[in-house]
Amino acid sequence: MLMFAVGALLAAIVVALIAVYVYGNRVKQGLEARTPVSQPDGPLSLSVSEESAAALSKLSVEPIFLKQSTDGTRVQIDNRPLVSVAILTDEMAGAALREVAVSICERYGHTWTALVSIGDEGAVSVQRLS
Repeated sequence: MLMFAVGALLAAIVVALIAVYVYGNRVKQGLEARTPVSQPDGPLSLSVSEESAAALSKLSVEPIFLKQSTDGTRVQIDNRPLVSVAILTDEMAGAALREVAVSICERYGHTWTALVSIGDEGAVSVQRLS
């Protein structure tokens, strides 16, 4: 009688292991079949007012780092620390950065990081980092 119970227990364990293996393979195949996460797009060209383009070009010749998160929009210009756009003393520059941030939010949502570059003719391009 004891041998029968041990045999039944071993058979139940083998069946359970096979079921877990089959279920795991199905889950794995389902995950692999999903579309891959899209990488950040190439540079995005933005249309901003001439005043905003001029104000941005006066900030830096280097790309400007912008970060949008739940606590607001932050900017890093050249090698200075990352600060909130709200504390900029140049009102035109602050307005221009907010205009760019709103345009980026329309495209990428409310959380992103990007490099903003200003071309020679005032063309603004954005490279999303995340």
